[in-house]
Amino acid sequence: MAQWPTVPREQATATIIDGKIYVFGGIGKDKSGVITLQKDVYSYDIAKDKWEKLMTRPPVSLAGHVSFIHNGHAVSTGGVNENIFNGYFSDVELSKGNSALTEKVNRDYFSKPADDYFLNNHIISYDPSKNQWKNLGTTPFPGTAGSSVIFAEQQIYILGGERKPGLRSVRSWTGELSHDRIKWSELPPVASPEGVSGAYASVIDGNIFLAGGAYFPGAAEKYSNGEYWSHKGLDKAYSKEIYQLIKNDWKKVGSLPEGLAYGVSLPWQGGMLILGGRKKMVKLFQMLFI
Repeated sequence: MAQWPTVPREQATATIIDGKIYVFGGIGKDKSGVITLQKDVYSYDIAKDKWEKLMTRPPVSLAGHVSFIHNGHAVSTGGVNENIFNGYFSDVELSKGNSALTEKVNRDYFSKPADDYFLNNHIISYDPSKNQWKNLGTTPFPGTAGSSVIFAEQQIYILGGERKPGLRSVRSWTGELSHDRIKWSELPPVASPEGVSGAYASVIDGNIFLAGGAYFPGAAEKYSNGEYWSHKGLDKAYSKEIYQLIKNDWKKVGSLPEGLAYGVSLPWQGGMLILGGRKKMVKLFQMLFI
């Protein structure tokens, strides 16, 4: 297929509407080599094998967000705050070669409570036929990054994710869509005591499954004790547990061959197909996947 036409990126989302793939946001490097949140939208015409940059920009920053299709529109929520995220990596770049300044940049960035990262909890939709965005309100829960999403039969599930860099959420929610309204209900917390981000999720025969994901063992306890840089000094772990939501509770029903996170999952032949992911920390990306 035709080559991706612009900055390589990760943590974007993609949806298919009327024979075209739409790619929203993500994280890549600008012309100076600094990691930056990307604000553009591209479409790929499957029949013509052609990419096109669309004359639009999301009304909120989209990276680490979730997206799904509803009534021919792409709906998104969650993700990092553009100014805080870009500002951090800009400061990291400026502090190169000065270890004391780099330490201060990291301390200032990571030593804050979750609310002070202003993760996105707005719900927006994009109508490709009109090239317009619509405001669908906000979620009743704080924004997250790296959550798992499932959309099936007018029901959305948002599971886990990051509350802030290095700290996961155990909360999970379901929303029932009707026209342009979402009625939210809280589900039982995900089974892991730390929560996970970047996990795989899918509906199989009407049942909700959550597998894998990444977390920092001990971060939740440190955070509850007022240590806001909660993952400092901790090793990142990759879960291999598979959970199923059974009678309003998460039950362990199996294990992946190894711990894995940050890939793609979808229903396939009566099961869940898992594509890609990461099973250990890679230094180049250690600041992105925190």
